[in-house]
Amino acid sequence: PSRPVMSGGGGNSLSAAASAGRCSHASAYVRSRASRAQRSRRSGQQAGAGESLLGRLWWGPEATKEDRDAAIEPSETVGPEPLRRSLLTERGLFLSLVAFRCANALLLHTHFVPDEFWQSVEVAHRSAFGYGHLTWEWQAGLRSPLYPGAFALLFKLLQLAGADSRLAVAKLPRLLQACLAAVADFYLYRFSRRVAGQRAAQWALICQLLNWFTLYTAPRTLSNCVEWLLTTVGLYYYPWPEAQSRKAQWKFALAVAAACALRPTSAVPWLMLCLWHAARSRRRLGRLLALYGATGLLVLAVSGLADKHYYGRWTLSQLNFLHYNLLSDIGSFYGVHPWHWYITQGIPAILGPHLPLYLYASYQSWRQRRRVETALTLLVIWTLYVYSFLAHKEFRFVFPLLPLMMHQCGLCLSELGPALRKAAVACLCCLGIPAALYFCLIHQRGPLDAVNHLGKDAELRLTRTGVPAHLDPDLHFLFLAPCHSTPLYSHLHSNVSTRTLDCSPNWRDQPGYVEEQEAFYSDPAGFASRLLDTERRPSHILLFDSLLPRLRGLLETRGFTLRKKFFNSHFEDGRRSHYLLLFCRSDWV
Repeated sequence: PSRPVMSGGGGNSLSAAASAGRCSHASAYVRSRASRAQRSRRSGQQAGAGESLLGRLWWGPEATKEDRDAAIEPSETVGPEPLRRSLLTERGLFLSLVAFRCANALLLHTHFVPDEFWQSVEVAHRSAFGYGHLTWEWQAGLRSPLYPGAFALLFKLLQLAGADSRLAVAKLPRLLQACLAAVADFYLYRFSRRVAGQRAAQWALICQLLNWFTLYTAPRTLSNCVEWLLTTVGLYYYPWPEAQSRKAQWKFALAVAAACALRPTSAVPWLMLCLWHAARSRRRLGRLLALYGATGLLVLAVSGLADKHYYGRWTLSQLNFLHYNLLSDIGSFYGVHPWHWYITQGIPAILGPHLPLYLYASYQSWRQRRRVETALTLLVIWTLYVYSFLAHKEFRFVFPLLPLMMHQCGLCLSELGPALRKAAVACLCCLGIPAALYFCLIHQRGPLDAVNHLGKDAELRLTRTGVPAHLDPDLHFLFLAPCHSTPLYSHLHSNVSTRTLDCSPNWRDQPGYVEEQEAFYSDPAGFASRLLDTERRPSHILLFDSLLPRLRGLLETRGFTLRKKFFNSHFEDGRRSHYLLLFCRSDWV
């Protein structure tokens, strides 16, 4: 995604948007800004004239230095003095958000869903270093290579610099994603300030930073996180309801088109807003349709060329995605949920303690006929309605709706009395932060700990023998666990021989097809015995402790001993149980 650029009018247009219905506050704010701008010009006019090209690209040519420095009122900032000083400018706010999200990324030691590795950094690792494993989606052409391409470029730069250590390859993608998350936070603040004013914007940002699911998800290498970012950027540039500059309209259309190219399901929420925009722009409907059409074709062309380069044939990943997920309903292969799942489980879970605030804010917006907030509520309802028809549902699929809800929660907090607001914030902190720490540090940490240990073993083996991993006949890792339970080469960063269970659906319509993972779990001992007899003998075997009663005898007779036990979770999740067990061959050194 492109770097954030302030739209035409800079900080003044934002103040004008925020002043609707709050004339006295807005006029005082504008007078304060004007006096500060005049003092700034008297004290040093050369500051604005000598700005670098990078600064103009970042903030936009229309925004003067005074606009940016006066973007945030010192009297309205909240928190301790160091925080207040850092928030006095938009630049300081953004850098603070980058630092916060990078710290957030470094706190992540857990596994969420397979796609955070297998649809991003695993693909990038194979592209950059020439070895790795691809899932069936990358054979069928369902995924766009644009998102993994960013990480492939990062890996290539590390390789050229000779800095592609195992730690750097494992950690830097999340730090890059953390910077994108900071951009999303920053644009939520700008959006809220534009439509509801400075005070609401500050509380909306605080709500986002305290949301446990955002802390848990935002720095992960998931395409849903980029969709979340593009949704926030699109909300800022959308005309709410005043006309935007031509440049802002292009940015809005570009954000929408990019989100839909990356995740075709993004078309569901944006369809409603684009139709509303068209209905309010009847006199300029032709120009608007031309804008949408030109931007969509441009993004589609870039995506198509990327698909051609990656897959080696002309294909369109978005059409393939819709074909397999809607027409073939292959998503139900990964689980079927009741139609009400998003309403009864999905949204309440990701909102957590923010849920009462959001419900109250939605009710107040409807009762007071607030145009923007009512539109946001209807947008959430519309999206959940459409998504409820899909058989397969996940928490991350509704993650892009969270910025809409955080804006409403922030507006609600800004209008509460001081005592009630303090109680609400205390509740968000006391419930949200412990939940975030638990899920970021403890829940499902076993996969990353286990693979990091295997990576260290491969490095030690290379140091002792001097034989590269792919040429070492005695080094082979066998994963007897649900497929994609762990990352692989993106964390091993060693071309070691591995064997995992395959769980691809029958996307080629082969008669009599039996999924390998199901064949294993129907007879673990028999399947593992055949693997040990017919394939390369492993040096390491990784499995969940729930399988141990059925495999203990086989492992002992084949000369494998328990070497290490990795805590995974306090709760069993299907076939993923409390611990991951690492067995090693008795004669392996």
